[in-house]
Amino acid sequence: QSNQYVTVSCNKLSTSSTTSQSNHMVENKIRSALLLRGGEMIRKKKLKKKPLQGLRDVFNQVLPANRVYLSISLFCTLIHVLGLPAQALFGLDKSQLWQIWRPITSVAFLGPPSMSMANSLFFLIRYGQVLENMNGTGAHVWFLFVETAILTLLGLVLGFPFLAQAMVAAIVYVSSRMNAMEKIPFQFGLVITAWQLPFCMMIIDCLSQQSAGAAWPHVLGIFAGHIYHFFTEIWPALGGTARLLPPDWLLAKLGGPPSSNVKGVSWKKREKETAGQAKKGGLFSKPKGRARKLTEK
Repeated sequence: QSNQYVTVSCNKLSTSSTTSQSNHMVENKIRSALLLRGGEMIRKKKLKKKPLQGLRDVFNQVLPANRVYLSISLFCTLIHVLGLPAQALFGLDKSQLWQIWRPITSVAFLGPPSMSMANSLFFLIRYGQVLENMNGTGAHVWFLFVETAILTLLGLVLGFPFLAQAMVAAIVYVSSRMNAMEKIPFQFGLVITAWQLPFCMMIIDCLSQQSAGAAWPHVLGIFAGHIYHFFTEIWPALGGTARLLPPDWLLAKLGGPPSSNVKGVSWKKREKETAGQAKKGGLFSKPKGRARKLTEK
Protein backbone atom coordinates (compact mmCIF):
# COMPACT_ATOMS: atom_id res chain seq x y z
CA GLN A 1 0.00 0.00 0.00
CA SER A 2 2.84 2.32 0.83
CA ASN A 3 4.40 1.62 -2.56
CA GLN A 4 1.09 2.32 -4.26
CA TYR A 5 0.75 5.60 -2.30
CA VAL A 6 4.23 6.71 -3.33
CA THR A 7 3.52 5.83 -6.94
CA VAL A 8 0.23 7.76 -6.92
CA SER A 9 1.85 10.83 -5.30
CA CYS A 10 4.69 10.78 -7.83
CA ASN A 11 2.17 10.59 -10.66
CA LYS A 12 0.29 13.56 -9.20
CA LEU A 13 3.50 15.58 -8.91
CA SER A 14 4.52 14.76 -12.48
CA THR A 15 1.04 15.63 -13.70
CA SER A 16 1.04 18.96 -11.83
CA SER A 17 4.53 19.85 -13.11
CA THR A 18 3.51 18.95 -16.65
CA THR A 19 0.36 21.07 -16.33
CA SER A 20 2.35 24.07 -15.01
CA GLN A 21 4.86 23.74 -17.82
CA SER A 22 2.09 23.56 -20.42
CA ASN A 23 0.38 26.60 -18.87
CA HIS A 24 3.66 28.49 -18.91
CA MET A 25 4.20 27.59 -22.57
CA VAL A 26 0.67 28.70 -23.46
CA GLU A 27 1.20 31.99 -21.59
CA ASN A 28 4.45 32.62 -23.47
CA LYS A 29 2.75 31.91 -26.79
CA ILE A 30 -0.10 34.29 -25.97
CA ARG A 31 2.37 37.00 -24.93
CA SER A 32 4.34 36.51 -28.16
CA ALA A 33 1.16 36.77 -30.22
CA LEU A 34 0.12 39.94 -28.39
CA LEU A 35 3.57 41.43 -28.91
CA LEU A 36 3.39 40.74 -32.65
CA ARG A 37 -0.06 42.32 -32.90
CA GLY A 38 0.82 45.28 -30.71
CA GLY A 39 -1.23 44.15 -27.74
CA GLU A 40 1.71 44.39 -25.38
CA MET A 41 2.39 47.94 -26.53
CA ILE A 42 -1.26 48.83 -26.01
CA ARG A 43 -1.12 47.41 -22.50
CA LYS A 44 1.96 49.49 -21.72
CA LYS A 45 0.34 52.62 -23.11
CA LYS A 46 -2.59 52.15 -20.76
CA LEU A 47 -0.29 52.51 -17.79
CA LYS A 48 -0.95 55.96 -16.44
CA LYS A 49 1.92 58.38 -16.06
CA LYS A 50 2.20 60.81 -13.24
CA PRO A 51 1.20 64.38 -14.22
CA LEU A 52 4.58 65.80 -13.27
CA GLN A 53 6.34 63.09 -15.28
CA GLY A 54 4.26 63.97 -18.35
CA LEU A 55 5.08 67.67 -18.00
CA ARG A 56 8.74 66.84 -17.54
CA ASP A 57 8.74 64.73 -20.70
CA VAL A 58 7.10 67.52 -22.70
CA PHE A 59 9.55 70.08 -21.31
CA ASN A 60 12.55 67.87 -22.17
CA GLN A 61 11.35 67.53 -25.76
CA VAL A 62 11.85 71.26 -26.30
CA LEU A 63 15.23 72.04 -27.87
CA PRO A 64 17.89 73.68 -25.65
CA ALA A 65 17.68 77.32 -26.76
CA ASN A 66 13.88 77.35 -26.76
CA ARG A 67 13.88 75.50 -23.43
CA VAL A 68 15.94 78.25 -21.80
CA TYR A 69 13.69 80.92 -23.35
CA LEU A 70 10.59 79.08 -22.11
CA SER A 71 12.07 78.76 -18.61
CA ILE A 72 12.76 82.51 -18.41
CA SER A 73 9.24 83.30 -19.61
CA LEU A 74 7.63 80.97 -17.08
CA PHE A 75 9.85 82.35 -14.32
CA CYS A 76 8.73 85.91 -15.08
CA THR A 77 5.09 84.81 -15.01
CA LEU A 78 5.64 83.02 -11.69
CA ILE A 79 7.08 86.22 -10.17
CA HIS A 80 3.93 88.04 -11.25
CA VAL A 81 1.66 85.31 -9.83
CA LEU A 82 3.46 85.49 -6.48
CA GLY A 83 2.45 89.14 -6.22
CA LEU A 84 5.85 90.69 -6.77
CA PRO A 85 6.08 93.84 -8.95
CA ALA A 86 7.01 92.04 -12.16
CA GLN A 87 6.30 95.00 -14.43
CA ALA A 88 8.58 97.25 -12.40
CA LEU A 89 11.32 94.61 -12.27
CA PHE A 90 11.29 93.31 -15.85
CA GLY A 91 10.36 96.23 -18.12
CA LEU A 92 12.75 98.42 -20.08
CA ASP A 93 13.62 101.66 -18.31
CA LYS A 94 15.97 104.34 -19.62
CA SER A 95 16.86 105.38 -16.08
CA GLN A 96 17.90 101.83 -15.13
CA LEU A 97 19.95 100.64 -18.06
CA TRP A 98 22.59 99.29 -15.71
CA GLN A 99 20.20 96.47 -14.79
CA ILE A 100 21.38 94.16 -17.53
CA TRP A 101 18.59 91.60 -17.10
CA ARG A 102 15.91 93.99 -18.32
CA PRO A 103 16.50 93.52 -22.09
CA ILE A 104 16.12 89.75 -21.58
CA THR A 105 13.09 89.85 -19.32
CA SER A 106 11.36 92.48 -21.46
CA VAL A 107 11.26 90.04 -24.40
CA ALA A 108 10.34 87.08 -22.18
CA PHE A 109 7.55 88.35 -19.91
CA LEU A 110 4.24 87.52 -21.61
CA GLY A 111 2.07 88.82 -18.82
CA PRO A 112 -0.19 87.02 -16.33
CA PRO A 113 -1.62 83.56 -17.08
CA SER A 114 -4.29 83.92 -19.76
CA MET A 115 -5.39 82.56 -23.14
CA SER A 116 -3.30 85.24 -24.84
CA MET A 117 -0.21 84.08 -22.97
CA ALA A 118 -0.95 80.43 -23.85
CA ASN A 119 -1.29 81.31 -27.56
CA SER A 120 1.96 83.27 -27.48
CA LEU A 121 3.80 80.38 -25.82
CA PHE A 122 2.38 78.00 -28.42
CA PHE A 123 3.61 80.09 -31.36
CA LEU A 124 6.90 80.78 -29.58
CA ILE A 125 7.71 77.09 -29.07
CA ARG A 126 6.26 75.78 -32.31
CA TYR A 127 8.05 78.15 -34.68
CA GLY A 128 11.09 78.51 -32.45
CA GLN A 129 11.51 74.74 -32.72
CA VAL A 130 11.38 75.05 -36.52
CA LEU A 131 14.19 77.63 -36.54
CA GLU A 132 16.36 75.72 -34.06
CA ASN A 133 15.87 72.45 -35.94
CA MET A 134 16.80 74.10 -39.22
CA ASN A 135 19.71 76.29 -38.12
CA GLY A 136 21.06 74.58 -35.01
CA THR A 137 21.18 75.68 -31.38
CA GLY A 138 24.14 78.04 -31.78
CA ALA A 139 22.58 79.90 -34.71
CA HIS A 140 19.24 80.15 -32.91
CA VAL A 141 20.87 81.57 -29.78
CA TRP A 142 22.54 84.17 -31.99
CA PHE A 143 19.22 84.94 -33.69
CA LEU A 144 17.55 85.51 -30.30
CA PHE A 145 20.46 87.74 -29.24
CA VAL A 146 20.23 89.86 -32.41
CA GLU A 147 16.46 90.18 -32.15
CA THR A 148 16.73 91.13 -28.47
CA ALA A 149 19.25 93.87 -29.33
CA ILE A 150 17.10 95.27 -32.16
CA LEU A 151 13.88 95.17 -30.14
CA THR A 152 15.57 96.72 -27.09
CA LEU A 153 16.75 99.65 -29.20
CA LEU A 154 13.28 100.08 -30.72
CA GLY A 155 11.62 99.79 -27.32
CA LEU A 156 13.84 102.43 -25.75
CA VAL A 157 13.34 104.85 -28.65
CA LEU A 158 9.58 104.34 -29.03
CA GLY A 159 8.76 103.82 -25.36
CA PHE A 160 7.69 100.17 -25.28
CA PRO A 161 8.77 98.55 -21.98
CA PHE A 162 7.69 95.00 -22.89
CA LEU A 163 8.44 93.36 -26.22
CA ALA A 164 7.71 89.65 -25.72
CA GLN A 165 4.86 89.74 -28.24
CA ALA A 166 7.19 91.47 -30.70
CA MET A 167 9.74 88.66 -30.23
CA VAL A 168 7.06 86.07 -30.96
CA ALA A 169 6.13 87.98 -34.13
CA ALA A 170 9.80 88.10 -35.18
CA ILE A 171 10.20 84.34 -34.68
CA VAL A 172 7.02 83.61 -36.63
CA TYR A 173 8.05 85.99 -39.43
CA VAL A 174 11.53 84.51 -39.96
CA SER A 175 10.15 80.98 -39.73
CA SER A 176 7.41 81.75 -42.26
CA ARG A 177 9.98 83.00 -44.78
CA MET A 178 11.68 79.59 -44.96
CA ASN A 179 8.82 78.10 -47.00
CA ALA A 180 7.01 81.30 -47.88
CA MET A 181 4.58 79.79 -50.41
CA GLU A 182 3.59 76.73 -48.37
CA LYS A 183 -0.11 76.37 -47.58
CA ILE A 184 -0.83 76.10 -43.84
CA PRO A 185 -4.09 75.89 -41.84
CA PHE A 186 -5.17 78.86 -39.76
CA GLN A 187 -8.05 79.67 -37.45
CA PHE A 188 -11.71 79.29 -38.45
CA GLY A 189 -10.79 76.61 -41.02
CA LEU A 190 -8.93 79.07 -43.25
CA VAL A 191 -5.93 77.99 -45.31
CA ILE A 192 -3.32 80.70 -45.84
CA THR A 193 0.12 81.00 -47.38
CA ALA A 194 2.99 80.78 -44.89
CA TRP A 195 4.25 84.34 -45.42
CA GLN A 196 0.81 85.68 -44.48
CA LEU A 197 0.86 84.11 -40.98
CA PRO A 198 2.45 87.00 -39.00
CA PHE A 199 0.06 89.49 -40.60
CA CYS A 200 -2.96 87.29 -39.88
CA MET A 201 -1.85 87.01 -36.25
CA MET A 202 -1.69 90.81 -36.11
CA ILE A 203 -5.24 91.13 -37.46
CA ILE A 204 -6.56 88.56 -34.96
CA ASP A 205 -4.98 90.43 -32.04
CA CYS A 206 -6.44 93.73 -33.21
CA LEU A 207 -9.90 92.18 -33.48
CA SER A 208 -9.71 90.42 -30.11
CA GLN A 209 -8.51 93.56 -28.28
CA GLN A 210 -10.70 95.85 -30.40
CA SER A 211 -7.85 98.29 -30.80
CA ALA A 212 -5.54 99.19 -33.65
CA GLY A 213 -2.79 99.77 -31.07
CA ALA A 214 -2.50 96.00 -30.65
CA ALA A 215 -0.76 95.93 -34.02
CA TRP A 216 2.32 97.78 -32.73
CA PRO A 217 4.13 94.78 -31.18
CA HIS A 218 3.58 92.82 -34.38
CA VAL A 219 4.86 95.69 -36.51
CA LEU A 220 8.03 95.94 -34.40
CA GLY A 221 8.54 92.18 -34.46
CA ILE A 222 8.05 91.90 -38.23
CA PHE A 223 10.44 94.80 -38.76
CA ALA A 224 13.11 93.28 -36.49
CA GLY A 225 12.68 89.86 -38.07
CA HIS A 226 12.92 91.31 -41.57
CA ILE A 227 16.22 93.03 -40.72
CA TYR A 228 17.71 89.67 -39.72
CA HIS A 229 16.20 87.84 -42.71
CA PHE A 230 17.30 90.53 -45.16
CA PHE A 231 20.96 90.61 -44.13
CA THR A 232 21.31 86.83 -43.77
CA GLU A 233 19.28 85.59 -46.74
CA ILE A 234 18.09 88.26 -49.20
CA TRP A 235 21.16 90.50 -49.41
CA PRO A 236 23.63 87.61 -49.97
CA ALA A 237 21.32 86.22 -52.68
CA LEU A 238 21.53 89.60 -54.44
CA GLY A 239 25.32 89.43 -54.44
CA GLY A 240 26.06 91.31 -51.22
CA THR A 241 28.04 90.21 -48.21
CA ALA A 242 26.10 88.31 -45.57
CA ARG A 243 25.73 90.21 -42.31
CA LEU A 244 24.49 89.28 -38.84
CA LEU A 245 25.82 85.73 -39.17
CA PRO A 246 26.59 83.82 -35.96
CA PRO A 247 30.27 83.73 -34.94
CA ASP A 248 32.18 80.52 -35.52
CA TRP A 249 33.05 80.05 -31.85
CA LEU A 250 29.36 80.07 -30.92
CA LEU A 251 28.54 77.48 -33.56
CA ALA A 252 31.46 75.33 -32.41
CA LYS A 253 30.29 75.61 -28.79
CA LEU A 254 26.54 75.10 -29.18
CA GLY A 255 26.20 73.51 -32.61
CA GLY A 256 25.53 74.90 -36.05
CA PRO A 257 23.26 73.91 -38.92
CA PRO A 258 22.72 70.14 -39.20
CA SER A 259 24.57 68.25 -41.90
CA SER A 260 22.86 66.28 -44.63
CA ASN A 261 21.86 62.65 -44.32
CA VAL A 262 25.08 61.74 -46.15
CA LYS A 263 27.80 61.38 -43.53
CA GLY A 264 30.48 64.04 -43.80
CA VAL A 265 28.56 66.20 -46.27
CA SER A 266 27.03 69.55 -45.37
CA TRP A 267 24.83 70.97 -48.12
CA LYS A 268 25.27 74.55 -46.89
CA LYS A 269 29.03 74.14 -46.95
CA ARG A 270 28.82 72.62 -50.43
CA GLU A 271 26.70 75.56 -51.63
CA LYS A 272 29.26 78.05 -50.27
CA GLU A 273 32.08 76.19 -52.00
CA THR A 274 30.10 76.14 -55.24
CA ALA A 275 29.40 79.87 -55.00
CA GLY A 276 33.10 80.56 -54.33
CA GLN A 277 34.17 78.51 -57.34
CA ALA A 278 31.65 80.33 -59.50
CA LYS A 279 33.07 83.72 -58.47
CA LYS A 280 36.62 82.52 -59.17
CA GLY A 281 35.60 81.15 -62.53
CA GLY A 282 35.71 77.51 -61.53
CA LEU A 283 32.05 76.79 -62.38
CA PHE A 284 29.78 78.26 -65.06
CA SER A 285 32.69 80.29 -66.42
CA LYS A 286 33.17 81.10 -70.07
CA PRO A 287 35.10 78.49 -72.08
CA LYS A 288 38.64 79.36 -72.90
CA GLY A 289 40.58 79.21 -76.14
CA ARG A 290 39.07 78.34 -79.48
CA ALA A 291 35.67 77.41 -78.08
CA ARG A 292 35.33 80.85 -76.57
CA LYS A 293 36.16 82.55 -79.83
CA LEU A 294 33.54 80.51 -81.66
CA THR A 295 30.88 81.37 -79.15
CA GLU A 296 31.81 85.03 -79.25
CA LYS A 297 31.46 85.03 -83.02
